[in-house]
Amino acid sequence: FGQEGADRPLTVVDWQTVTWGPAFTDVAYFLGCALPIEQRRDHYDTLLAAYHEALGPTSGVTYEDVREGIRHQSFFGVLMSIVSPMLVERTERGDTMFMAMIARHCQHVLDTGALEVLPAPTVPEPLQPNAEDEGRHAPTDEPLWSESWYFDFVDPA
Repeated sequence: FGQEGADRPLTVVDWQTVTWGPAFTDVAYFLGCALPIEQRRDHYDTLLAAYHEALGPTSGVTYEDVREGIRHQSFFGVLMSIVSPMLVERTERGDTMFMAMIARHCQHVLDTGALEVLPAPTVPEPLQPNAEDEGRHAPTDEPLWSESWYFDFVDPA
């Protein structure tokens, strides 16, 4: 862990958001936030190359796969920058940290050109309730089955 004489100069272990998902999410999150923007920019290609090399020759992952995977997953950092502050007690130190976090992740999205991978905006179709489907539904065997009741209304006034 960065101690003199250790086998490795530094080891990073992050278990706080263990999840099943795209392989490049953690790398994008780490690169997007761990370094100040200018340092990330200065060392980005070298860091991507080091990561790609560490995957080994039998990974089946190209350098371009790494670059594109991180580009696509860069949005995860923005999401975490919005969600995380809502889950903890607010402090001055936390405010500073989360503002740095969102600034770094947003700049990472811009620097990688990730906005280009988003679909073109469209006008969503308004939801239309089906009048024949306004009653109770029989439970099913589906493990996540849930009957929810919503009391929405439209006031034309």
